[in-house]
Amino acid sequence: MEEDSQAKMNKIITADDAKSGFWSIVQSSLSDLMAEAPTVWKGPQADDYATERTMIQRNYTPIYWGIGSSLIVFATFRITGSQQYRHFLMRRRNLPIPLEDPTEAAKNRLMSLPIDLMLSLLIGVSATLFNIKTTVLQKDFETAPLVQGKSLVVKHFCPPMTHLHHRIDPGLLRKIPQDNTIESLKAFVNNCKAREETEAAIRVDQPPRGNDQIF
Repeated sequence: MEEDSQAKMNKIITADDAKSGFWSIVQSSLSDLMAEAPTVWKGPQADDYATERTMIQRNYTPIYWGIGSSLIVFATFRITGSQQYRHFLMRRRNLPIPLEDPTEAAKNRLMSLPIDLMLSLLIGVSATLFNIKTTVLQKDFETAPLVQGKSLVVKHFCPPMTHLHHRIDPGLLRKIPQDNTIESLKAFVNNCKAREETEAAIRVDQPPRGNDQIF
């Protein structure tokens, strides 16, 4: 009785809470996945993760472009706005170099830092959104648990996403209008379940291999 009451208290009953939980898991699980990926992708079982690695890198490339754009723009702003750069241009044009108060120059540089940073981030985000293919990303995410070979997505995403799905009130899932986040959650969890069932069936016909993924 007490467990039933606790379960009801932990139920998610609003769409905003469900979507917030989804994105929170994406953030934490993606961080864990990318921290483990370099070791796994270069390890003795690297070939087992080849299909998933290709899929992840395809969707991560626009993010690298965005980060690179931000860094290049930020460096450009800081270099072209520096006193040394102004003096360099003046020397190239044979212009006299005016005396400047070093303290005032440093103050101006410091005051321009937040603006340079904000504009650089804005350009980086714009570059990412321009290059990213949202429909491909959504489809890849939803079908990731079914990828051939071993899967870090299954390891890091399936347990928390499945737990989140179980916490959402079934009535809420039926009432929520068409929403990409909720639909992706449902499709992803269904594919996690499909992979788990397939692996269980394969294990029946194969020698025991512990809890290793066997796709």
